[in-house]
Amino acid sequence: MADEVSAGSTVLVAEVAERDMAAIDLFAMRFGAVLERRPAERVRAEVKAVREAEVAAEREAAEARREQKKAQIEDTMETRGKALKQRFQRPAA
Repeated sequence: MADEVSAGSTVLVAEVAERDMAAIDLFAMRFGAVLERRPAERVRAEVKAVREAEVAAEREAAEARREQKKAQIEDTMETRGKALKQRFQRPAA
């Protein structure tokens, strides 16, 4: 649904039980709104899919941050180890 909405637009999603579509149509016309009726289950499925994608993306980003931090720590430890070795190495006679 988000792909169909232009930037800067306002969207109102409502679950409505209608006996007669005319009442909601008139309400929308009064405000110059455009109505699009979709089955509630379809909208719920779309929202669920987006939420799951957001969670997965956040997990991936967190894992990437952990890996980056781990690599930085390993690099720092390697650099310090080399510095210590140089400091305590005896010059060849």
